[in-house]
Amino acid sequence: ELKIKTMQRGEGALRMGVLYDLLGRDSDRDKREETVLQLSKRYHIDVKQALRVKQAALQLFSQLGLKVSPETEELEKALGWAAELHEVGLSIAHSDYHKHTAYVLGHADMPGFSKDDQSLLAFLSLGQQGKLDKLKNLSSNRHEWLTLLCLRLSAMLMRRREDLEP
Repeated sequence: ELKIKTMQRGEGALRMGVLYDLLGRDSDRDKREETVLQLSKRYHIDVKQALRVKQAALQLFSQLGLKVSPETEELEKALGWAAELHEVGLSIAHSDYHKHTAYVLGHADMPGFSKDDQSLLAFLSLGQQGKLDKLKNLSSNRHEWLTLLCLRLSAMLMRRREDLEP
């Protein structure tokens, strides 16, 4: 009836994914926002620093002039969340914390986030500093690379952990 030729198994129960989507993405309350807040608390994120990086990243993203579409709207949300969580790995180790952050965001139980969402967050986190060679085998498109550029620049600009003068 549905003309489905092939199917693949999912990582979680379908009913849970459907419920999370119904609870949030199309309403005023996105379950993913709550998940990011919980991760921030669990990993003792410096909220002021995360906000500085997020604001700078989103300002840079708005200056890209990308055509507004569902894809770019989701990238903008992902950029904000990646910025808010960019220091998760500091609770594990200071050296290569971006790698720890990417691992956590790629593998943690994150209600509301699909595996693709988590892969994007991991991509952005892994690329926030250091050489980009480590990302060459990850599939991504031009908009994702531009989004990564916004996160890298904002993390670099806010490295002093101070508000910038206007």
